Amino acid sequence: MPSSTSSFSFPLKIKWGQRIIRPLAICLFFITLYQVLIWGGLIPPSSGINQQQENIIKAENYVYDRQLNPELVLVGSSMAARLDAAAITQNAFNLAMAGISSQTGLEIVAEKPQKPDLVLVEINDTIERGANQDLLSSLYNPFLYSLRLLLPMFRQEYQPVSVFVDWLRGENNPQGTTKEQVNPEIRAQLVENYQTEWNHGLPEDLEQRIRIEAEEIKNTVSQLKELGVEVILFEMPIEETLANTVRQKQVQKLVRDLFPNNNYRWLQPPPEKDWITTDGIHLVVSEAQKYADFLKQQLPEVSI
Repeated sequence: MPSSTSSFSFPLKIKWGQRIIRPLAICLFFITLYQVLIWGGLIPPSSGINQQQENIIKAENYVYDRQLNPELVLVGSSMAARLDAAAITQNAFNLAMAGISSQTGLEIVAEKPQKPDLVLVEINDTIERGANQDLLSSLYNPFLYSLRLLLPMFRQEYQPVSVFVDWLRGENNPQGTTKEQVNPEIRAQLVENYQTEWNHGLPEDLEQRIRIEAEEIKNTVSQLKELGVEVILFEMPIEETLANTVRQKQVQKLVRDLFPNNNYRWLQPPPEKDWITTDGIHLVVSEAQKYADFLKQQLPEVSI
């Protein structure tokens, strides 16, 4: 005779099974629907709601877009991030990211199976930051790489919160316009702060970090050259008052010594003019366009 316990176990199992399977089925339905809407173009990608996410989205677009195969890739920091790569050459991609060094972009290019013909590398004291290993590990994690390659919904640009925030921004700014605003007083204070700091010269620990990171760049550049990629170094312009500080003069000499002309190809230095910036370092949009034009003028000479 069956016990009272066994007589209730079967219905209980069905009840608990329903409690688990039903939510899972609903969740799977909405996940599938979200991905289908992305494939159908009904959910637009986000540009990112903060600097970190903007960087990730830029890197993911370069890594996971199998149709993207630019002939020129530009890597660097926030100084170069404002350059319009398309103004330099039509089939180009700007992988420069704010708060991130050129090494990160170089590593991303080196890992991607499809290689560009030419890589432009911004070289200055921002290389002391080193490569962003967290970003690199995430981009090329074997499991996440395959998942994001197949299903765009797992990329940052389709995170629901980011898409929603972008939609709200669009609602509040229906013309989609952005205006660069520079507060003269804040800008003057930033320039003054940089002048005060940089007239004390290059600290030894910073110089040492630049030397160490330069070796990392050299290793990656060698790898790319062996694969037939042309690599050319360039400097970003800054305001004249800062360019003439003790520290900037030392940095310029140091990087030229670390990457000598007989071993590394450099573009011409930025033209001497009163470059207009938002903070002494970052070019305003119109000036970034002028500098992109200057880079473009030199490309026929480098024969990509």
